[in-house]
Amino acid sequence: MRRPVPRAACVLLPLLLPPGGEALPLSAFATRSAATMARSAAASPTALSAAAPRRLAANAPGVLYVNDRCIDCAACAHFAPDVFGRSSPEASCHVVRAQPAVDDGAQVDRARAALSACPVGAIRVENRARTRHAASVAAAAAAVAAGGGRAEVVVEEEEEASAEERRALADQLALSPAFNGLDPPFPRPAAPLSVGGDEVSFAGSHNEASFGATPYLARGRGPGGGGRPVTVLIDAPRCTPAAVRAVLEFSGGDDPDYLLLTHVDDTAGHVGWVERFPSLRRIFHSGDLGTANWLRDEALEDVEVLLGGGEEPGGGGVGGRAATFAAWDLDGNPTEGNFEGEGGAPPSWPEGIEGDFVVLHTPGHSPGSISLLQRTRAGLGVLFTGDTYAKSGREGWDMTGFPQYCKGSREGQIGTLRMIGSISGVWDVIAPGHGHVRDYAALEGDAARVGRIKRDEMEAAIEELGRVPSNHK
Repeated sequence: MRRPVPRAACVLLPLLLPPGGEALPLSAFATRSAATMARSAAASPTALSAAAPRRLAANAPGVLYVNDRCIDCAACAHFAPDVFGRSSPEASCHVVRAQPAVDDGAQVDRARAALSACPVGAIRVENRARTRHAASVAAAAAAVAAGGGRAEVVVEEEEEASAEERRALADQLALSPAFNGLDPPFPRPAAPLSVGGDEVSFAGSHNEASFGATPYLARGRGPGGGGRPVTVLIDAPRCTPAAVRAVLEFSGGDDPDYLLLTHVDDTAGHVGWVERFPSLRRIFHSGDLGTANWLRDEALEDVEVLLGGGEEPGGGGVGGRAATFAAWDLDGNPTEGNFEGEGGAPPSWPEGIEGDFVVLHTPGHSPGSISLLQRTRAGLGVLFTGDTYAKSGREGWDMTGFPQYCKGSREGQIGTLRMIGSISGVWDVIAPGHGHVRDYAALEGDAARVGRIKRDEMEAAIEELGRVPSNHK
């Protein structure tokens, strides 16, 4: 049985921690009440150097938090929107808006995915010492609020309960299975309501150099007519042991076959993957070489499958006839890019395409932007779009073409979106590099209603592209 906490401890508590990190000096608390101390801790600057990361003040109280290294890539909100978000629409970083519930395994799992995916390690979990101090702050405030002669008991009970709950949540958030017995958060299904996780999954380990772009894993029949299953990595995660393990788990232990690079922005780390898996075939479009290769990455000129041609969007439009794309199979062989249905029927998967994948040239965001269209076992279409088309995480959750980040041709991207809209009957899931997955197959209603939603959202994104200026000259 623990000794009662002396009343003086409610006043001094010399190791209270401000949200930023280090303990405030004892002299700061010598003559102040616990409530005053708690307010001072929240407002006082820390003694840490400017280079040391600090907990952002807008985080919800608790063990999980985001520090000031956040780059606002929104990867955390992609996986756990009920835990992470911007503190306001104008905010330039994400914070923990609500702590995961310790008894909600699904919510904790989503939070672990966000923690693992963060490209800069800005999501942190308090260590045990800090957890104890934070519990002391809360208990002291509760004691002052309670008043009377029971202050010592209130401190004791509240501190113990708070510390135990914080420790339990911190333990569950640990990423090492050896620590808590929980499975690693990746790979995880990208569209769990519609597509099996063995066909499309998130890879995790987002890359800071790609501004936290989302890497995916896809599995299906490859080209060649033999129906051989292949694994495709879409955009490059950090080549870490955790990412390698996730890829091999998804592929059933086989080396991945392809790495499709949607555009130059999201290519960082591609060399590391081909060094780890020498048989890996990287797919890239030459339109993002030369002056468009702002990374000056000469290794992109040596990819195994370098596509070319198809610089201008073809015909077709939203709600009109299906457009004809410049298209290739995964080995770079030109293939059928006409999705027009027979006899006026809705657009359909071209009979001339072998396997479950077709690469489409979708320029605009960059000259060499490409998208990967996958056909699942259930006949659904998943379109991996890079930064061409996505569900925005900003207020409204609208579909967008990211006009402010267009480095290529806005007119070209508008044409590309019209082409994508013209084959909306072929795709059911939009899986972007930035932003959030949009799963139309999970919407309620008949095909006509879902078709109208696709058309309206595409038209709104096209209108936005014509209205919002680009940040790039």
